Amino acid sequence: MGSLLPVVKLGVSLLAGIPVSKIVNDVIKNNVTVVTRIDQVKVVTGSIVIGGMISQSISRTTDTFVDGIVAFKNRNQKPEETEETEES
Repeated sequence: MGSLLPVVKLGVSLLAGIPVSKIVNDVIKNNVTVVTRIDQVKVVTGSIVIGGMISQSISRTTDTFVDGIVAFKNRNQKPEETEETEES
């Protein structure tokens, strides 16, 4: 699972991030009044910063979660018995 692990981590992070970004955007829309162009720039800039912080946190959390599942799987996986042939 070595080369597949980063793809799985990215997928899990994206799946977790989509609903969170929806919630954050709705909170901002419902609680921030934009009157001037400066207000709009501030809200957009703040949204980008908040989104980046949340994305980074989600990524760390989901990566830890996926690593835990892989470690659990590896711990409980029965080692395959391999037969080594000896050549004389």
